Amino acid sequence: MIPTSPQFTFYTERYYTKYRCSDMKKISGNNYTVMIHSNGLALLCVDPTHAALPSLMISFTTPGDDPVDRLAQAEGISGKRKRGAIRCGEGTLLGTVTSTVTGTIYPITACMNGTLIELNTQVLANPAWVVTEPYGRGFLATLCPPKGVIQRPLSSWQLVANRVTTEEGILDEEDH
Repeated sequence: MIPTSPQFTFYTERYYTKYRCSDMKKISGNNYTVMIHSNGLALLCVDPTHAALPSLMISFTTPGDDPVDRLAQAEGISGKRKRGAIRCGEGTLLGTVTSTVTGTIYPITACMNGTLIELNTQVLANPAWVVTEPYGRGFLATLCPPKGVIQRPLSSWQLVANRVTTEEGILDEEDH
């Protein structure tokens, strides 16, 4: 019998490898998912285990005495080589997630070294997407990691198993 090919329930399960970054900036529950595409680009998403869920607000202005508007910085990015892109490190602040229930403010960090290509401005007007479509329209940012990150993810990242549907049932990525 010829084995059947897996049926993926969503495109992110087929083309992205997901990693969970837990307790960023050493804040309990400040969890993000980094999804690395097969082409090398990465999407930063609020992880479904984030403490601010299910009700939150997003801001792309860094907190503090000298706030930085990351949206204004990201507007000048252009061209194939992404001229004007913002270089960032694992702890670079991109903005904040605020729980509308408790008022707790959680910093959004880049979670990796690389370049910030885009901030998803649509989540500012539609923060519910972060909850309902965290790996689709609800992503926070697009990053371009340095070469080698795909082969050697950061040690603090935890692989999140993709779920694949086959004729035999639902399997986790490492089962097949």
